Amino acid sequence: MSSEVIDDGILDPMGEYHPWLRPLHRLLDLGKPIGDIVLLSIHPEGKEGFALAAMQRTEAGRVIFWQPLPRGYARQVAVADRRDHLTLELARAKTHVTSPRTKDFKPLHELAGSLEPLPGTGLTYWFSLLIRWQVLEQYPAKLERGVPLSKKVEKDAGRRKAELLKAFAGMRLERIVTPGRDSGGDYALVALLLVESGREAALDSKTCSMLLARHGGQVQGLRDDARVPFADKRLAVGETELVIAAASPPGNLLLDVLIRGPAG
Repeated sequence: MSSEVIDDGILDPMGEYHPWLRPLHRLLDLGKPIGDIVLLSIHPEGKEGFALAAMQRTEAGRVIFWQPLPRGYARQVAVADRRDHLTLELARAKTHVTSPRTKDFKPLHELAGSLEPLPGTGLTYWFSLLIRWQVLEQYPAKLERGVPLSKKVEKDAGRRKAELLKAFAGMRLERIVTPGRDSGGDYALVALLLVESGREAALDSKTCSMLLARHGGQVQGLRDDARVPFADKRLAVGETELVIAAASPPGNLLLDVLIRGPAG
């Protein structure tokens, strides 16, 4: 793993919420292998970037998306409203959301609907993430010095540490640059789309505007006819090819973090 991301350590005390560390805590807390990991950072054009998410392709052929959480999120939000991470079940072409694990509640799994092919693009819509910049600003695109393994995993610490070091060795960082953050909005919009097998992917401004218009009810001050410049990036998570489109639209997001899929 590049030293530009990790400073001489393994875990960060804020890893409970930091998107880059949450899949690693899944390994340490539950002992589950975590597969390939891609770290995403988001950079307003010409400005310093922030940690956006971690994505992993599991050995079971699933793709998991870990977004940032506002600090204290797991304790402050009602169980029915919490979204800890999203899982794409490739074999079923469906996705489900999982609530955070706490000492009082086991994770809840909720089917979030099917994927949506976008005609003429070679792409299939997975979901959109809308997140306030003030939440992203809590997580600079760098991790601090580590903290030790907790006592509850000491018996299995050797295997888990080996898995952890393996995960670090295979991680890579992908930067997503958004067109200028000068629209007056307080949030970023990030849409994730799957590249259809054997197709040429073509994300045009009309499709991006359509994706933006779907979220007008969650943003105050966003006009239906808003035209916002998007940047897109193509990347692979394991064997899964994706296109990520990002923008800094106008308006004020009504929640700190919002995730919506085709049915949401």
